[in-house]
Amino acid sequence: MKNYLETALFVLTCVVASLSVSAQTELGFNVGISTYNGDIAPATQVEVIMNSQASLGVYGRVDVGRLLAFRGFVQQSKIRGADADRATSQERNLSFRSNILEMGVVAEIYPLGTNNLVSPFVSIGASVYNFNPETEYNGRWVELQPLGTEGQGLPGFAPKYGLTRLAVPIGLGVRYPMGDNFVLGAQASGRLTFFDHLDDVSGNYVNYYELLDGNGSLSAAVADRTGEFNNTDPRNIETGTRRGDPTDNDWFYTATITIGYRLGSGLFNSGGGKSNAGKYNRCYSF
Repeated sequence: MKNYLETALFVLTCVVASLSVSAQTELGFNVGISTYNGDIAPATQVEVIMNSQASLGVYGRVDVGRLLAFRGFVQQSKIRGADADRATSQERNLSFRSNILEMGVVAEIYPLGTNNLVSPFVSIGASVYNFNPETEYNGRWVELQPLGTEGQGLPGFAPKYGLTRLAVPIGLGVRYPMGDNFVLGAQASGRLTFFDHLDDVSGNYVNYYELLDGNGSLSAAVADRTGEFNNTDPRNIETGTRRGDPTDNDWFYTATITIGYRLGSGLFNSGGGKSNAGKYNRCYSF
């Protein structure tokens, strides 16, 4: 995973550097909150926001016209959820947390142009993200994906899901210039994941003893925690009993404040003279 992200970052840097030779270039960072919507998310939007975690990232941005810009970003976000916060499913007693490391490129579309005092925009693009859901059990955090809590990896069941996946970020934002070089912004973005296991919950329960024999005692213990909630023995529930909703994919969201610094027209331009981009840019030409 580390090598994959390093390669993607190198390619992203090359793209930004190549575009920025003749375009307005900006580098910056953002800080804000992140949350998710899925099978263990709070029931109301207010509770979803109250359950939000920290998110921060860095970005590089280039204007390629009055109405369009491209932004490459790396974002670190956290999400969590617990049935304890859901009045309708407290007895199910599932919970999780996950860090999400995301890298992507989006197009920012400015219907009013980029040269206004306040410039609203919409954005859409593509990203790759890595996540790893965990749950707390007996005072320690355990990774859920290796456990196959819905039978993943057993004969007749799906394979274990991958932890690195693609998403489509879709967002709204606004930018406000502060002097000649600094830009203040705000943006909110949701990720279309095409995936339903951010929280490790999607389909059906597997019988406790079937899971115990196939994936081990820890998998059986954290897959169905209703007995733990009721202070009873584990349930001998029938395989196929509904555990989550596989028809409704998970989303994750960020809402951030951005601060950017404009480097001028061309990342390596020395101020009105001939650009030195060819001297310093060691990436392939696009």
